[in-house]
Amino acid sequence: MPIEYLQAFISECYPKAKFMKTNESNQNWFTYYQNSLQGNIVRPHGRDFARLIFFQFDAVRAQDTKKLLSGLARDFITSAGLQKKQSKKWNPKAGHGELFIGLYLTHAAYVFLDQDSPFNSGSVTNGTPSAGLQKDGQVIHCMLLLAHDGKGKLDNHQKYFEDKFADDCGAKKITAEEGNKLIGKSTNPDGSPREYNRDHFGYADGISDPVFFANGKGDHYDATADIKNFIAKEPGTQKYGSFLVYMKLEQDIQRFKDGEAHLRQQLETIGAGDLAANAAAMMIGRTQNGTPVADPSKNSLDNWNDFNYDHPEAAKCPFHAHIRKMNNRQHKSANQDIKILRRGIPYGREEAPEWKLLNPADPQNKKGLLFLSFQQSIEVFNTQLALAEHSEESPGIDPIIGFLNNEFPDDNTRSSRFQHEFPAIRNRNNKPFRFDGFGGFVRLESRVDLFAPSLDFLKNLT
Repeated sequence: MPIEYLQAFISECYPKAKFMKTNESNQNWFTYYQNSLQGNIVRPHGRDFARLIFFQFDAVRAQDTKKLLSGLARDFITSAGLQKKQSKKWNPKAGHGELFIGLYLTHAAYVFLDQDSPFNSGSVTNGTPSAGLQKDGQVIHCMLLLAHDGKGKLDNHQKYFEDKFADDCGAKKITAEEGNKLIGKSTNPDGSPREYNRDHFGYADGISDPVFFANGKGDHYDATADIKNFIAKEPGTQKYGSFLVYMKLEQDIQRFKDGEAHLRQQLETIGAGDLAANAAAMMIGRTQNGTPVADPSKNSLDNWNDFNYDHPEAAKCPFHAHIRKMNNRQHKSANQDIKILRRGIPYGREEAPEWKLLNPADPQNKKGLLFLSFQQSIEVFNTQLALAEHSEESPGIDPIIGFLNNEFPDDNTRSSRFQHEFPAIRNRNNKPFRFDGFGGFVRLESRVDLFAPSLDFLKNLT
């Protein structure tokens, strides 16, 4: 047995063994499981465009469905190992690259397929989608993720697989979502240009994920984490997958910009005009290009996660800031602080200069995030989400995502529920500056809980 396989086995059976660094242990584990683990878990797929297609299986064609899923695993689904090979040979000057495919099942799918489900009683959503996806009592069994750098090619792939699901096993498409990467542009300290993924609010997004295969230890924070914190063993096997939460989150861009302008005005009124330019950044915790408010010196791609809140200057970042509520970095280690891997992508067209003229009620003008996160269990995700409404540092509601439900809060609700204090900023009476009403800019349209099964599980369906 190769030494790296033996080390991966020992690491699995004896997790407290400390004979190697975390990134070395991760590499050995990955080497052993890379061909059975699906892609996009330990590394994001990185494509510019994505389609999320939701299917309901035909109740009388279970055997055909098993045959389809087995064939997809053998011929189409992208393993973690194949994804790594694709990444190594990708050349942006050579075209649009290759198609990425992921397939995920709900608890209802495992029941339908008569297979042991990785969902326990605390994780089960019974496969029933929330209101945004439910139509006439239909149940989601499967989500197919297709991603590509070429939009036209992705259109063709989507049609092919929708037809294949229908023809091979009678599966019915419930709905499909289109995602498209948004790019922000900035400069590094040396003046060189840099690009980063951003959301429709205009802020860098998805930049706090842990590091698995490199040394992520910095002077103030260790971004290295153990892969095994984010994967789950399939029932009765030695193979692994990961729980996946999908949420369609609509963003209220108009309200966000209006709230930002009002907060800026209030800061200028109390004589804090030097902070007004970054008013929204204090609510998010980072400036638009990803620089942390807690430490503005961390302003380049190689260090913008090397910070914590355990120093006097960190008071510049309020306790209620979104990224501080989601991860207060108290352990100074991603291995203990970070529990979910974000893999989402925005949806909706980019903002135009005439954005105020667009009718926000028109579905074509809606925009937001197709949120995807992998974690060891659904309970882990729900615990993380609860931090939006409660944390030890700041028990108030998160100013960005707020209390997620299927309606945007009205102005009265915003004023009463979103009340934030800035201890480091004093008003003219030398009391901490308070600001009400900044929040509730995200609406939960739908949520589905799924599991990313191993390719071995899918191949062995009979």
